[in-house]
Parts: sequence; C-alpha cells; structure tokens
Amino acid sequence: MQVQQLTSRYPPAKQHTLDGNGARWPVLIYCRGGLGNYGGVNTAWLEQFVHKGYIVFAPSYRGNEGGEGHDEYGGRDAEDVHAAYRLVQEWPFADTKRISMMGFSRGAINAVHTATTYNEGPGT
Repeated sequence: MQVQQLTSRYPPAKQHTLDGNGARWPVLIYCRGGLGNYGGVNTAWLEQFVHKGYIVFAPSYRGNEGGEGHDEYGGRDAEDVHAAYRLVQEWPFADTKRISMMGFSRGAINAVHTATTYNEGPGT
C-alpha cells in the first residue's frame, strides 16, 4: 500500500506507532464524488477527522488517479468501496466497531450502498 503525506495547514497530528499494544482507532472511509478529475478528495475536510483521532481512508475509484481500468460512474466502482471496507476490517489497528463512511454525490451513493451491504445491525 502506498501512503503519501500531504501538506497541511494544521499542526502535525500526534504520530502513533504500532507497538503491539493492541490500540485501535476509529476509521472514516471517505468516498469522493464527481467523475474523472472533477470532484476529487477535499483534504481540508479529512484533516479535521485526523485531528480528532480518526484514521482516514479515501479509496480511489478504478480508472482514476493512475488506477487500472476505466471509470464506471454507478457501475463497478461500488466494488472499489466495498473492497476498501473489507480491507479496513483486516487492519489490526482499526476499531472495526467504529468504521464510518462519508461521501458526497457519487461518493454518497457508494457509501450508502456499502453501509447497507455490510450492515450487521445495531449492537454488533
């Protein structure tokens, strides 16, 4: 997995190390809206969640940002978000009981579709 640090207008967030102490953090999966180069990820919003202690994961849809395939607005791009959710479930540092999803426009459709697909009901 490639991780890129972005420039920020906020002071650096507290860095955590994975030292095997079993600490887990809440996760926000951010689903971007738009199509192609229009409607990319708004990092200013996401930084606010990071500073509140969230791990933020913003998956790219197929065919975007150098990814394989071609963009399928309302097509197989939903599987890209499903795959992101399944990946987060496997992270040993993610609190799988506190995974939130957020999106706008197309991203909201993909977030709701994923949430309803993997909803296990209250209290689980």
